Amino acid sequence: MVRLTEDRLVIAAIAAGIGDMDDELFKMNDTSKTIGSKLDGGKSLSNLAAELATESSAPLGEIGRDVLGLMTELPRRRMVVVQ
Repeated sequence: MVRLTEDRLVIAAIAAGIGDMDDELFKMNDTSKTIGSKLDGGKSLSNLAAELATESSAPLGEIGRDVLGLMTELPRRRMVVVQ
């Protein structure tokens, strides 16, 4: 389930078990929303990071860490499937 609340995108894992609500919800900030909007299943994470770094004029290393962090966390919470 995905909901936009105020300025945050909140994702609730439909496969979540009974437990702490913080473990079942993931609040996406602007950086996460931008990364998520670029996920198309076709580009590598390094290409995605390079694209975002160019668009935002941010350091590639910083963007790369953000992309890797998000793409580590979402599968861990079973909110995306990596194939």
